[in-house]
Amino acid sequence: MPRVYGAVRELDPTKDQASGLLRAVGSVRKAQNKILEFVKDQLENHAQQSWSSISLHTVWREHREDWAPWYSESSKENFQYGAERASMALANWSASRKGKRGGRKVGFPRFRRKGCNDSAAYTAAVLRPGGLLVHIPRIGEIVLKEPFCLPDGARITTVTVR
Repeated sequence: MPRVYGAVRELDPTKDQASGLLRAVGSVRKAQNKILEFVKDQLENHAQQSWSSISLHTVWREHREDWAPWYSESSKENFQYGAERASMALANWSASRKGKRGGRKVGFPRFRRKGCNDSAAYTAAVLRPGGLLVHIPRIGEIVLKEPFCLPDGARITTVTVR
């Protein structure tokens, strides 16, 4: 069985990279909010809608030109992550409503606000040899403040930027 490691490392981005990271986080928030808005409209109109992250990402792809004409400036992974977060929130709400989830009942997922638990996840990020650079799609090579070496045979599966 493979071992799973988690590590927190601080990045040292340039000004352009920092603005790219902020844009990425904003893209996640925009996708999640627009998808939740769409689902809420569907529910009010009594229309059926799947809440899987794949179907919600498909909804995003169908409406992205209208919802965010600048979508090509950000990585597609940002919007996938927004759809995944919306899907998890809707699944938790549905389970709570049906009594399948322990604890108090939760309401319909709230829309994200800037600065509240902002993050973006990348599955295509790569740690460069030497452990000083991480390549993040659409942003580029970002320097780590301290070197990081992976154990033999290990690889990065997800990088979350907060």
